[in-house]
Amino acid sequence: MSTITITDSRKHIADVVTRVEQGERILILRRGKPVAEMVPLSQPSSNLPTWKQPFTPLAIPGVSLSEVILKERAEENEGGK
Repeated sequence: MSTITITDSRKHIADVVTRVEQGERILILRRGKPVAEMVPLSQPSSNLPTWKQPFTPLAIPGVSLSEVILKERAEENEGGK
């Protein structure tokens, strides 16, 4: 288990959280005394907003919408000449 001061944890919170996400336990010290411990969650929260949850992209057979738009634009440009 690693230790870090409150001051250093504030300065480097993103790094500290990354280390905890990777499984490390970190003891936080105030004036040399332990006051808190950061530990990884045993199970990730399933309360993620829907836009952050994993999903299977839709697969629609046929021509893609972007291809249709590009084709229509090309036809418009040819007709306008």
